[in-house]
Amino acid sequence: MDENYYQYIRGFFGKWASFYNFIALPLTGIRNKVADMVDSKDKIKILDVCTGTGTQAFAFAKKGYEVVGIDLSEEMLQVAKKKSKYGNVRFVMADATKMPFEPVYFDFACISFGLHEMPHEVRHQVLDEMKRVSEKIIVVDYHIPKDRLHRWLHVSFASLYESKYYRDFAKRNLEELLREHGFRAVKEAYGLMDFVKIFVCERKSFEGKQENKSLTQINTDKMKRAMPLKICQPAQQKRKNQCKSVSQIEGGYTLYTRIKMEDILLIISLIFVGQTFYGKVII
Repeated sequence: MDENYYQYIRGFFGKWASFYNFIALPLTGIRNKVADMVDSKDKIKILDVCTGTGTQAFAFAKKGYEVVGIDLSEEMLQVAKKKSKYGNVRFVMADATKMPFEPVYFDFACISFGLHEMPHEVRHQVLDEMKRVSEKIIVVDYHIPKDRLHRWLHVSFASLYESKYYRDFAKRNLEELLREHGFRAVKEAYGLMDFVKIFVCERKSFEGKQENKSLTQINTDKMKRAMPLKICQPAQQKRKNQCKSVSQIEGGYTLYTRIKMEDILLIISLIFVGQTFYGKVII
């Protein structure tokens, strides 16, 4: 492991803490979408890993879930505690590679925009710990394009404001990483014009619950998992979570032409970041 990892991360996010909420405004829609994808009527327990200033934790808390947010940065947690207006969420300073919780203590463990801030070996350790303390996990992070040009543009752009570990993350396949740790995605969604991808995963061992299914049902499930990537359409359609495959979307570029308010806020935030840290506009 990078010996300076903990020192670097605490310093990196320490300087962002005071205005991180403004920079993260474009992600508000993503936070709510993630909370909606849990879709449980029970009072379940959720762990928010790398919680930062708590925005994702609050999105879960609004749904009535019991939430615990952990982070390495004391400055970020101080902001989260000041913001909190929910009695069902608490924040703890903890190392995500050594979580202070019993096995399967939570129903879900979520990490949003955290894996790309870690060395690769730390990502493995964090996913192992998430698997240990929860039944299911949610992973939210950058969706790296496969096309060379788009990948180069994406990585060059994000590298201007992300930590030094981001480029290593961009070289790797997040879906393969999840499979390596024994997870399979049961729900997927995109946000910010395909810039972000959300995975809701369960342990592959849970597939043993299918033993009572008919052969036809099992084959149908396998076919669904083999289908093309899904892109969720706007909520105003008759079925809120109705999805179409990429090949079904006319021209294949519809996703990139839908400019929403959160995308405009993203551009404004990045201009602010560029002027603050680089003395120039970075877009």
